[in-house]
Amino acid sequence: MQQRLNFTYKVRKTLFGVLQPDQVTWNGMVGELQASRAHVGIAPLRITTFRQRAIDYTIPTKVLQNRIYLRQPDVEASWNLYAEPFNAILWTCVLGFIFVVALSARLLHVVAARAHLTNEVVSSSDVFFDAFASLVQQSGTLNPETSSERLLWFFVYWTSVLLFTSYSAVLIALLTTVRPTLPFTDFESLLLRPDWNLVIVQNRALSDYLALAPEGSTLKKVWDKHVMSDPAKNRPVAMDAAVALVLQGKHALLVAEETMAVAMHMMPKEDAFKIIHTGKYFFNSPAAFSVPKNSPYLELFNHVLSRMRESGQMGRLLNKWNRELVQPPSDIYPSPGLTETFVLFLVLGVGILVSCGILISERIIVARSAPRATRPPSLDHSTTWVPTTARVDEAPSRPTSLQCPPKNPKNINAVLRQDPSFLGVVENLEPDPQSPPVTARLVQAVTTTIFVGSMATIALTVVGLLMSMGGQEHLLWGALTALLCLATAALVRWSGHPPTHTAVLQGGCCKVVLQGGAARWCKVCCKVVLQGGAARWVLQE
Repeated sequence: MQQRLNFTYKVRKTLFGVLQPDQVTWNGMVGELQASRAHVGIAPLRITTFRQRAIDYTIPTKVLQNRIYLRQPDVEASWNLYAEPFNAILWTCVLGFIFVVALSARLLHVVAARAHLTNEVVSSSDVFFDAFASLVQQSGTLNPETSSERLLWFFVYWTSVLLFTSYSAVLIALLTTVRPTLPFTDFESLLLRPDWNLVIVQNRALSDYLALAPEGSTLKKVWDKHVMSDPAKNRPVAMDAAVALVLQGKHALLVAEETMAVAMHMMPKEDAFKIIHTGKYFFNSPAAFSVPKNSPYLELFNHVLSRMRESGQMGRLLNKWNRELVQPPSDIYPSPGLTETFVLFLVLGVGILVSCGILISERIIVARSAPRATRPPSLDHSTTWVPTTARVDEAPSRPTSLQCPPKNPKNINAVLRQDPSFLGVVENLEPDPQSPPVTARLVQAVTTTIFVGSMATIALTVVGLLMSMGGQEHLLWGALTALLCLATAALVRWSGHPPTHTAVLQGGCCKVVLQGGAARWCKVCCKVVLQGGAARWVLQE
């Protein structure tokens, strides 16, 4: 401006100035202009209504953006580090994904089996663990034979790959960055930390934003509790004193970003790198040069400033003096410890407790639902048994004499390899009068689903509370997931118990009870119960 307008000047350093108790006069730079002892104020003075009553402003030269600065806290280990890549809603969707896939695969297979489209034996546990295996990029045990099942698993694997890669990418980014946990980020959260003080340099317009705020507002509460609690200390005169308070800790500084950038460039680098901001802007307002009221130089200054802005010279000057101090990246990356991996062990512990609870409930249900006549007594190796792999699709070449395996009725596979004549064929298929009634199966299914849903709700509630979710949010998603678990378990439990039938095994007096396609074995004419593909020996009195 001196080169363009060809004038000389003298600079006198002073404060910005504050309004005096008479509500008319000012001190500092504003007071000098008000009294016409100065021709222009070349500091970026924030434009406020109170100042405009005493002085005039040029066109704005910049927009002052204010931040809260504080000493960088020590990096603390985060116990939920491995849970941070996904939020609570997405984790709930992942859990629901497993149950929905297992339920869909189970229903598709049941329909295909009843339509004689597949001969593969698939249980509910098989599809559940295959759904989980696809999510963690592990191979499964199923070999879908129908087109509908293959199409389902194609989309399951495709979705699992996207979820797995997204989780891995975010987790790697979290493990390779250091993110300190700030005690607060705005004025609302500052009110929750009474041990902190807010520092505001005197003779700044920022004090008016808080001091003149309406009674009961957040800004007024911050002014009373965090600034005026110790005004002699929290309202220093110089910027150097304010920065020194910030470096001591437990003091936050509210100041313009440009002012703080200049102060950080003037202090030692090791101290400047200890100061960070909360990431939010407050009270953004334009700033300009100032002149006395009705100054004849106002239009001339505005013309020169407009030309400097159009030519880009104003922007280059601002970037030169307000450049940001860039902190070099840390050479040491955090190493996960027990605190960071706490969620992993928490989920493992919850899984162990849930599995033990399910095992206990199954034993109680089986013990109470089975009739006393069918409870297995001690094994009698002299009894005649049938093999656990009795075939129903091939007839023997000669009448079969069904003998008991020697001394070990469970080791039936070795006996079959020695004597394949144990194979028989099922005839005279008819309903079994001893088949469990529909009411009993319904009670058993409801009992199991209630237990599974309850355990899922407890687990999700505990995890949600530890992850600091909202009080209503984690209960809502826990309840929705519990309902999904209940519906899935009920359908799987019900679809896994088709009606029981009895047949006569050709070549002997043994009975075969077909129930869901699997086998267990009973005494007295070798009664065999087929259920779920697995075989076990059961004695019948």
